Amino acid sequence: MKTSGKIQMALALAGLAAVPVAASAATTELVQLQVNGGTIASFNGSGTLVVPSGTTSGGVSFSGPNVSTRGPTTILNDDTLAVTNSSGSAANITILLSDFNFAPTGTVVGSPTLYNTLHGTYLPLTSTGSASASVISYVDPNNSQITLSNYSSLTNTGPSSASGITSSPFNGSTSSVVYTLGSGDFSLAQIATLVLPAGAQITLGSTTVTNVPTIASPEPASLALVGAAGLPLLLLRRRKGAAA
Repeated sequence: MKTSGKIQMALALAGLAAVPVAASAATTELVQLQVNGGTIASFNGSGTLVVPSGTTSGGVSFSGPNVSTRGPTTILNDDTLAVTNSSGSAANITILLSDFNFAPTGTVVGSPTLYNTLHGTYLPLTSTGSASASVISYVDPNNSQITLSNYSSLTNTGPSSASGITSSPFNGSTSSVVYTLGSGDFSLAQIATLVLPAGAQITLGSTTVTNVPTIASPEPASLALVGAAGLPLLLLRRRKGAAA
């Protein structure tokens, strides 16, 4: 019985040591560009996604990086994307930046807040007109990849906007929303809409932030160790029971 008990304990401990620790899932960042309701141009990456210089659509050119930063405060930054309208008329421009697999840092214990800000620089170049800019941020607790085709039903902040832009720099309003989040991963997106006169350039500055109130959750490995600590007592009780 003694030898059998030692073998049972060794097998149990070996099984606990094999409990996997969840790994961070890969992240995928998406940028979509659309001019005057035309064809959508899409770019994928991870971490820092650079829109290639010279990317054009409908006489509008784009260049610059879009940065997604992760941490206790989850952020999407779209702060160095230069948009130049070289066409002969005003352009309506839509820019989406999204990413998924954002993970709470522990057990969610309250309602998160999603908010955004808007700022940037404006260069009239050869234009004498004015521009407008608006940014709305979105969250999906179901962790889907948010695109220009599926965002409309999701919780959003409402617009942070600036209108009548004729000089640089410019600053828009700030907007926020309280939303409900489960225990799993979630996705975020921001969608900027610009009206840019012919011969003008905007360097867009927009930030999406969500603060998720959490408390620390025990790691799977920690739970395994707690279970392992109680095994000797459990096996000892079984041996005593068998001896009786």
